[in-house]
Amino acid sequence: MRYLIIILSLLMLIEVIYKNIIEVESKMVHVNCQSVVPCSDLIGRATQVATPGSIIKVGHGTYREKMIRIGKDLTIESTDSDAPKIVFENVKAGISIELEPGRSVPMVVQLSNLDLEVSDQLGADSGKGATGLSILGRGLKDINAGKHDYGILTIKLQKMKISGALGIAILGATAEVNESVIAARVVGVRSDYSVVNFVGNKISVNSLPSDKSSVSVILQQSAASFDKNDIEGGFFGIFVALGGKSSLNENNISNAGTGVVIMNGVAVNVEKNNFVDNVKFGIALSLQDCVANSDPAPLFTSTVTGKDNHFQGNGHDLCPEKWDWQTDFKTMH
Repeated sequence: MRYLIIILSLLMLIEVIYKNIIEVESKMVHVNCQSVVPCSDLIGRATQVATPGSIIKVGHGTYREKMIRIGKDLTIESTDSDAPKIVFENVKAGISIELEPGRSVPMVVQLSNLDLEVSDQLGADSGKGATGLSILGRGLKDINAGKHDYGILTIKLQKMKISGALGIAILGATAEVNESVIAARVVGVRSDYSVVNFVGNKISVNSLPSDKSSVSVILQQSAASFDKNDIEGGFFGIFVALGGKSSLNENNISNAGTGVVIMNGVAVNVEKNNFVDNVKFGIALSLQDCVANSDPAPLFTSTVTGKDNHFQGNGHDLCPEKWDWQTDFKTMH
């Protein structure tokens, strides 16, 4: 009798394990597969049929898609080390991630090892251009007052390639971006009312440093951490404005009109960055002699801290030179 109870218990345990495996497998959709099921021939179609929490695995190849809309918890990743190319034409955005209407519980979307190529044809006529990845949450409160909650929509990007007139646009969300390449025509990354963490990325715009509409990174009302990124090109490399707190550490900021522009009302810590070959300034504060159309008053209300930054080949390293910079803000040549 005792052995019978043990056998029945083992059978029940095996049944539970089997059911869990089946449940996990049912939440996995393959794209461009052979004998694997369930399967879809388009990524957009897979995102529509996938249940929340599903993993969509994309096989090697080139996919021509309409705009992909995501409004639920999903993971989309490549099946191997070669990133599949996803080509979007005549769209406002390649992938648009937006909270479902009325959603009050957290939502997480993860994208890994995908190459998003967004044609700029639609935007060429309007002068605006298409966005590679658009992220829309609801974090529209004052980040300085500490009254924000950006955890409801979290985006995690790993080893992505993203192109477009605007590479990534983040509004009211939390974003973690690692080891990705963002190549844009006008703006590489724009973050508004968001919490963002960028580590080990390459962010660039292919416009001339004299093109006043081009900026590699725009941070507005955001809590931002940028570590060990290569940021290249644009009229401004990084533009920080409208409140928020930013930390810039160990980045290479080069070949921009001005490497970093800091406007009034923000807090920025700048440490161990390399400012190289920026045409006008390495770092400029929003004072009349430094940034065109900025507040001409001598009062500068932002907090700027940092140390051990290296400057080489810039028109001027700091503007203004005679300001209350920390004594070790610049490394000595």
